[in-house]
Amino acid sequence: MKKVYFAVAVAVCVVAGIVAVYFMSPAELTYKIEQKDQRSVLKFYDGDRDMAHLTVDTLGKKVRFSLWHKEGTVIRSLRIKITPDNPSEVYLMTLPFGWKPFKFHQGRDGLSSIFESEDLGSEETVTLEFFVVSSNSENVTIYYQVEFVIEEGLKKFVGKGEGVLKICQ
Repeated sequence: MKKVYFAVAVAVCVVAGIVAVYFMSPAELTYKIEQKDQRSVLKFYDGDRDMAHLTVDTLGKKVRFSLWHKEGTVIRSLRIKITPDNPSEVYLMTLPFGWKPFKFHQGRDGLSSIFESEDLGSEETVTLEFFVVSSNSENVTIYYQVEFVIEEGLKKFVGKGEGVLKICQ
């Protein structure tokens, strides 16, 4: 009978440990930004481990966000907020085939455009392109914020970063 109680106790501890790991808060990644001309790269780290890179390029009126992540990890969610410094239209360009549901909407401030996907499940690099058109034909500076969640086995990590780039009209 003692063996049964012991086995049940061990099973309860294992299940409790798995539940605790699954529901615990994700670890927040730190980041460093490298800026050069029309490109910025945000490099995200867990301690010394290189976990993800967000490359943001401006190509004329286009802005490309490309999120690479470490092999063996999966991107679960992604949120990108783009805020131009003057009245502008921000368009989401064609997505790759097979995307899961997402939202693309205007922010409460009336200037920002927000892309959100809560269930990407992507094991590949995620790339999105936006087209930014200023209503007064001037160059536009955009302020962007990104937030994503990646998983590595049962561990979750959240990356948050921001930057500024000029778009030539």
